[in-house]
Amino acid sequence: MRLGKVRIALGILAALTTVVAAGEAVRSSGGASTPTQLTPLALPPSSTAPTRTAATPAVARKQKIDIGYLRAQWLDAESQIRAAGATMSQQEQQALAAKSGPAIAAALNQEVAAVTAQDQRLAALPWPSSMKADIDSFESSSAAALDQLRSAASNPFGYDATQINAAIAAFNTAANNVRHDLGLPPG
Repeated sequence: MRLGKVRIALGILAALTTVVAAGEAVRSSGGASTPTQLTPLALPPSSTAPTRTAATPAVARKQKIDIGYLRAQWLDAESQIRAAGATMSQQEQQALAAKSGPAIAAALNQEVAAVTAQDQRLAALPWPSSMKADIDSFESSSAAALDQLRSAASNPFGYDATQINAAIAAFNTAANNVRHDLGLPPG
């Protein structure tokens, strides 16, 4: 299923930027790696209330798809991921203070699980064919971003922040394209 990758997609923006905050390795003059806390990137509060709009033609079987419904589902998933990101950020601060790699990894793994749950919900939605290219791009970028999160969780003091930042940038672009398709402002 082409939309299967969406299950590991939405909100990676919050998750990935929080992972960078959770344990970016910085070389000190002595050569030892120590984590530094960066400012996590959070999804902005949504000022766009979901509205119902006229249904648009769907991909196959000529079923009607309500863009307003898709928009409301997207916004709710963003909200759920934002909440998970806030929880992870608190756990991350405690883990950094304790310089605990296992605690950082646990917080990252909880974030991945929360994001994946929302992505699976989004994957089940009937996306219209007019959004197919943007959804495919979003799926690919979110899969790459979650892979980076999992990698960081497996090595919280030695992952490559440059790769994570690149995955964040690709995800942001793809998510904003979907938001545009849904009639939402950039996130």
